[in-house]
Amino acid sequence: MDTPQQTVSQLIGGYWAAQVACAAASLSLPDHLAKGPMTADDLAAASDAHAPSVKRLLRAMVSLGLCAQEADGRYALTPEGDCLRVDTPGSVRGRAIFIGEMLWHQFADLTNQVKTGENTKALLAGAEGFEAMKDNPAQLHTFQTAMAENSRTAARDAMGVYHFGRFERVLDLGGGFGGVLSELLKAHPNQTGAVMDLPFLKDGAEAYLKAAGVEGRGRFIGGSFFEAVPAGFDLILMKFIIHDWGDDQSRTILKHCRAVADDNTTLALIEQVVPDVIAVTPQHQAVIRGDLTMMGIGGKERTAEEYRSLFAECGWRLESITPSGSAFSVIEARPVSGPAPPSRVSCARPSATSPCRRPSRAATPASAWRGTCRDRPSAWVRPCSPEARRHSRPQNSSQDSDLPAEPPKLDATLRVRVRAGDPTRPPAGTLSALTSVGAVVRPVRRTPPPFTLK
Repeated sequence: MDTPQQTVSQLIGGYWAAQVACAAASLSLPDHLAKGPMTADDLAAASDAHAPSVKRLLRAMVSLGLCAQEADGRYALTPEGDCLRVDTPGSVRGRAIFIGEMLWHQFADLTNQVKTGENTKALLAGAEGFEAMKDNPAQLHTFQTAMAENSRTAARDAMGVYHFGRFERVLDLGGGFGGVLSELLKAHPNQTGAVMDLPFLKDGAEAYLKAAGVEGRGRFIGGSFFEAVPAGFDLILMKFIIHDWGDDQSRTILKHCRAVADDNTTLALIEQVVPDVIAVTPQHQAVIRGDLTMMGIGGKERTAEEYRSLFAECGWRLESITPSGSAFSVIEARPVSGPAPPSRVSCARPSATSPCRRPSRAATPASAWRGTCRDRPSAWVRPCSPEARRHSRPQNSSQDSDLPAEPPKLDATLRVRVRAGDPTRPPAGTLSALTSVGAVVRPVRRTPPPFTLK
């Protein structure tokens, strides 16, 4: 049995193995060795690399079990090394390069993230990071390949514990190239579906679906789930999507899903659920590793109760959480009866440093302007003219009885922004535009600070 010092030393020393796997995969050494045993010089020539350094890298691969050295000095591929090939079933080549080239820098910034509570400074995070990848084809390919590899594994694990065959039309929302969708369609020949993600992924996704042999039943839809979600699917499936985002962005996504759901729609998330009590197990380590990864980019892994609460705020009811044989679980939710909640509602008052939430009524006497959205609006609305100073108030309302009968005189500008549908065409009206999209504005405070309802 190892001593505590030996155990910790092994943990600390894990850095080199990840980089050996990354270098081997990047140089395609396993792909060359798949043709048969080769010498270090032959491998160096095939990979256009420095021969003495390739020999030293091969020694490291031998020590990690990624290849073996034969009696004549040549190197042969092992089953473990075969997993780093491009086209082998169950390949983790993309993940090895993704960790070695991208996550490596993010985790080097972990101390700063914990001290400040801010996202990593090592790379662009959130929506900005996803958009930036379209201008870096190599990074985009590395990331999406890693995600597709991960998606195939997750989909197979999920299919072992969850009955996906009962659905006819599947939407793989935020699914990148369509790794999850392709696995589902191959397993269920009568199923059709679509993967929706940012438009610049179209070519890669269509090529991936074609290579998987499902292009006739699977298609790509370009778009952003922060703007809208396509209708017409009885299963909305998201794998490792909600964990990418904080609660506000996650609510936006889930409300857009609820807006197109009917009583027969099922929402399924493939995510890692944080256990209430952490144990020293590979599964728990995978979940917590994922949480630290998400911390760096503004997302997080969640507990079962956090998912229940998040769903409830967005018109969904948590039905079940089904663990798979790995760290993934299938989280199922169904729509709550009644009208869908507003697709995007958040309120903030900008300050010099960061926005803060609108104060509660208890903390603010007969206060500012309050906007409420009763329907899913369809445009941006910015009422800032005198007309916006009018107010709407239900007749014989017992609520807000402390408010004045006439609208108060405003000495600050009210900005209300309601977003859904097409945000690129703001209407010219103010109050009339608000009411036309189901928003009600009424005076709640005499001297309001400006705030944004979006």
